[in-house]
Order: sequence, then structure tokens, then C-alpha cells
Amino acid sequence: MRIALHVPCTQQGLAGEAESMRRLIDQLPGAIRLELPVQPGCCGAAGTYCMNQPAISQQLGATVAEQIRMLHPDIVVSANGGCRAQLSQALFDLGTPMLVLHPAELVADYLNGRPE
Repeated sequence: MRIALHVPCTQQGLAGEAESMRRLIDQLPGAIRLELPVQPGCCGAAGTYCMNQPAISQQLGATVAEQIRMLHPDIVVSANGGCRAQLSQALFDLGTPMLVLHPAELVADYLNGRPE
């Protein structure tokens, strides 16, 4: 299972946050963690930004979605709900719909014997 890890900008500056998600994925049987390039900023979902600046927000989301698409993952994991919604829509818009899960959802699927 190829898992693209998206580290939300809200977590990039928090000590240990990104590393704990990396360790989590690395411990899942059969998981291959794929790292997105370091993000220069937001995926476009930040707070009300996606509503106040929809064109810019969509472009930012499309940029990150293209980076994800280039990795050819089976699933995307992001801990931020706004990022998950933004990336899911941007991937759909690119014609590459795929699951964008919270790390807890990913673990639950593994524990239930059915990683999507």
C-alpha cells in the first residue's frame, strides 16, 4: 500500500508532529510511505481562505494534488480536516479521485483488516 503523507501547514512547525505521523505509517504492515515535496505554504484550505479567495485556494489545492498524483499513491493521509476536504476535491478535479484519510482512519482500516 503506497501512502502519500501530507503534512498540513498547521503541523509543519510543531515539534514531532510530522515525525509521529511518519513513524505511524512506517509501522503499518505493507505500507510504503511517500513524502510530498516540502510545501512552501498552504494547500489552500486554511480557515475561511477557501471561501474568501476561492480562485487562489483552488490553484493551491491543484498544485498539491498534482504533486500527490505524480507519486502514484493508493491513499493520501492528512491530519487536518480542511486539508483532507481540499485535497480530495482537487484530486477529483484532476480526474484522480482517491481516499484522503485521517491517520486514525487509516489505522482503523488496518486493524479491521481492510486497508482501502
